[in-house]
Amino acid sequence: TSIAKKLWNLLGPGHVSIHYETTKLLSELQSHRPDICNSVIAEELLSISTYNGTLPTINVNGRVEAYQRFSLFWRLSGDIATEHKISNKNLFLMLDSLCDEHPLVRLAGRTWLADSYSNVQRILDPILSELLDPTT
Repeated sequence: TSIAKKLWNLLGPGHVSIHYETTKLLSELQSHRPDICNSVIAEELLSISTYNGTLPTINVNGRVEAYQRFSLFWRLSGDIATEHKISNKNLFLMLDSLCDEHPLVRLAGRTWLADSYSNVQRILDPILSELLDPTT
């Protein structure tokens, strides 16, 4: 888990020179341990919550950064033409961001979607597979 978290954090803006290599490593790790990688990404996308008394508060900036990291990972993993696919769960979390109550999160989701337009089958294929699967 700590390796996946470290690689995920290296996709931040302070490490631009190693984003491509980081994406390759994270994709490779995902092929061997998809459960760990997918849970690390999902935790970040769902929010980095802090507790203020008894109620959780949402760290909107942390969520926006997570969505931006996912966007970068999505784009670079598509450029790498890796056979390792990104979890449908994380893809659906990105699609959920389009209706988020926080405008910055919505903007991050819309930016990702606009950037993905040239490779829209990467989004549509998992959606259609899920909808056409008789077990769902």
